[in-house]
Amino acid sequence: MPGLVQRYKISSEYAELVSTAPTQRCRTRRGRRWTSAATAAISDEASSWYAAACPPLEDIQAVLQRVQADQDFSQERTFRFLSPLLVFGILFATAVVALQPYSFAHHILSAPKEHTRELITWGTALVGSLLAGLAILRAVIWCVAEVSDMILVVDRSRDERQRNTEPLPPASVLLGALFM
Repeated sequence: MPGLVQRYKISSEYAELVSTAPTQRCRTRRGRRWTSAATAAISDEASSWYAAACPPLEDIQAVLQRVQADQDFSQERTFRFLSPLLVFGILFATAVVALQPYSFAHHILSAPKEHTRELITWGTALVGSLLAGLAILRAVIWCVAEVSDMILVVDRSRDERQRNTEPLPPASVLLGALFM
């Protein structure tokens, strides 16, 4: 029955790890008390979390290559899909704010002829926020595409310590691509 003994040992090490009672087998390191079993358990758990949270670069590159090879998945189609959702979200948030009992909308709509300037200001702010939101959405989509291109270019076979010495593109290229 090695499985049962092994399970008991793991559970006792875990109980020792979470216990606040002092033990004899503890060693002090940087002001903390650790047992060798506790250190091994923490190390194993940290490495398993790292492997789960940070998949290997080759896996990410394979997924990004499949996404880029798909003709139906482009920046324009993504923008066309997400822009109505963004517009709906902004209009919904505006409606939620406007329907509050003592909001500006009740004040303006009580006598619209007297508050024409406020109505124009509110309408201009709404249209401006819609346009700014759409511009930010387009910029985010472009940035995600550029980052995915950079990830695909990374060559894992070269030495990890070697730094990339290629110069950065000029700002005019980066900013000019936003408005294409």
